[in-house]
Amino acid sequence: MPTASSPPRAKAANVQALLQDVRTEGSGNKPCLVIIGEAGRGKSSFAAQARDAIVLQTKGETGLETLIDHGQVNPTAHSPEIMNWEMYLAWLDEILNGKHDYKNLVIDTINGAQDLCHQWVCDTEYGGDWGERGFTSYMRGYAVATPHWERMLHTLNEIRSKRGMGIILCCHAKIATFKNPTGTDYDRYTADMHARQWAVTHKFADIILFFDTVTVVTEGTGTKGKAQGGTQRIARCEHSATWDAKNRHGFPPEFRETMQPGKYLCKITSHSLAQSKKKDWQVVIKFQPILFEPRDTKEPVAIESPQTCTYWGWLTDKGKQWVVKDLETLGFDGKISELHSGDALVGTEAP
Repeated sequence: MPTASSPPRAKAANVQALLQDVRTEGSGNKPCLVIIGEAGRGKSSFAAQARDAIVLQTKGETGLETLIDHGQVNPTAHSPEIMNWEMYLAWLDEILNGKHDYKNLVIDTINGAQDLCHQWVCDTEYGGDWGERGFTSYMRGYAVATPHWERMLHTLNEIRSKRGMGIILCCHAKIATFKNPTGTDYDRYTADMHARQWAVTHKFADIILFFDTVTVVTEGTGTKGKAQGGTQRIARCEHSATWDAKNRHGFPPEFRETMQPGKYLCKITSHSLAQSKKKDWQVVIKFQPILFEPRDTKEPVAIESPQTCTYWGWLTDKGKQWVVKDLETLGFDGKISELHSGDALVGTEAP
């Protein structure tokens, strides 16, 4: 009876060389962020806050220019409207290998880039036929497009690792039915992309935020309720049955304060206590931007997560209470009386 042959074993010297490559630290790469949201939720304006960003505008996605024209965002470097897949890849190659000082790459939108990829595959593999004998025959076109899409994501990862750039992918949202294997199917928000391309993009991303608005539904007549609110923007950071999101950075479930221009998400990385000759306490706090380094550095502030001494967003009264509580744990018995610009909390010695 034939038996499967065993794969060749590596030599002991090669194994030893592999063990020398083991490490405990991370890569230090900037995050890859995907922002999902319906039109008008603030995806482009949020991404444009990134410092030294360049925005690639895909076909039909020129909303950033409108925002700039009407003073809604500051002038931001951006490409002309990219009309085909070859030109899109050429832009990525230029950003990877060209001479520039950009620190963040924004794709507006990634579902627009997917459409360019599908069109290129349809033209080159199926003679431009989108019908049952072409691209959509047994949905083979989407499968054929997947390796090309994966190579594009690999290029984005090279831009991140070799050029030290952050990657921000804006994406439109759609409502799709989730096939629930344990119960009744239901509708949920997800990326407006084909499942094959979204699956590998979802895996590639470190952070996926769902941009939403706060809506309260009250009891109405018949089977429909009445909706109220819907004006306050919110970013959902954790996966839910009704929307797609994820983060590998330990974000709070949601944040709202940073959805306004000029505000950004950050965390306090360390506290240090000092006492001046006048017996005044100074509490120096170091901040680290999380999603991206902002172009307009203003006072970073804090909220959330007192259990881990990590603070997100902008300082509110509630956030200040958490800071005070943790400082007491550190041995600070003074009273915080003033906020310094961005990097210090100053208090006076308790009477």
